[in-house]
Amino acid sequence: MGEVGGWAAMRERRMAEPGAKEAYEATRLAFELGRAVRELRERRGWSQKQLAKASGMTQSAVARFEAGGTVLRLAVLERLATALGVRLTVGFEPPDPAARRVQTRDERDETTQLSILTTSAGRRASPPS
Repeated sequence: MGEVGGWAAMRERRMAEPGAKEAYEATRLAFELGRAVRELRERRGWSQKQLAKASGMTQSAVARFEAGGTVLRLAVLERLATALGVRLTVGFEPPDPAARRVQTRDERDETTQLSILTTSAGRRASPPS
């Protein structure tokens, strides 16, 4: 890629291919969901194994999900939310280009991505033994 803007030009060409934008959005969603759960888990000081036990999953399934390698069914997301002491909310919003900007870590700490909200009572889940 010796040309100036080689990566950007290649990305632009790939994104113009049929189905590329949809595939990118699906991958982005999987990554953001996994990142949100990983951040919640880490805030509690839990290992993947502890989260897996508390949510009825395997450690390898938690690892794949946190890495963005899979999108879980709503029932499994609900089990993860319950294990982490948060409430899972799912909704639809109109597209807003300004909302797609990358948040700083401080902004992510202020609000948990993807409407995975802490419970109103502020309960914290205890790590499984």
